[in-house]
Amino acid sequence: MGKSRQNTTCSYAWESFTLKRLHLDFKPPFKNSTSEVIVEKSDREKVLPYLDRVKFLVPLDMTMSQFVGIVRARLKLKPTQTFYLMLNNKSVATMSRMMGDIYDENKYEDGFLYATYAAQEMYG
Repeated sequence: MGKSRQNTTCSYAWESFTLKRLHLDFKPPFKNSTSEVIVEKSDREKVLPYLDRVKFLVPLDMTMSQFVGIVRARLKLKPTQTFYLMLNNKSVATMSRMMGDIYDENKYEDGFLYATYAAQEMYG
């Protein structure tokens, strides 16, 4: 994790803390029904565009495949373009897994799950 990534992680943690303090009385319709996911472009990525938003509230019962479809639609990729999402800069999740399980295993102390995206070269 580079210096700039640490600074954004710190700012997201502060934002999360501030929002939680402001909305202490807020009760979501379903307890613990969503996960907070931050999706950022990889530092080494030069082909794919930036997302119009980086923060996502994802239902825990959504599969990774469905979430990748949402990110793909936000990136407005052509059918021939492919990409992958890395969780915490170390692993790629299985597409059939539920976001709730992925969130529980990979979230940071600040309550966010961090993912980076990059282009995947396709040959043949």
